Amino acid sequence: MASGTKTFLVGRLATERYALFGRCTRGFPAFDPSESRFVWLKDQWRSTARAHSELDAYLRLHAHEVSHIATPIAGGDIDGHKTASQRYMAHIPGD
Repeated sequence: MASGTKTFLVGRLATERYALFGRCTRGFPAFDPSESRFVWLKDQWRSTARAHSELDAYLRLHAHEVSHIATPIAGGDIDGHKTASQRYMAHIPGD
């Protein structure tokens, strides 16, 4: 296992959201065997126009002690994994 990676046992799809202009967000119950605890795994497409990931946002919110939000334990992007629309919209500024 590579440094900085985690392994989860992922259950059946519990929630999904498909919309024409959405990010196809899906949610799964999962088990973290290294911590012996159940967690929630959120999967979604991220716009490459955004400079920061959702994990970055949660880490920043936690650093500022924002309450009533999910606790991030892992996250990231799959290298080189993009949708066709992201290739066509690459020229759009992130702001």
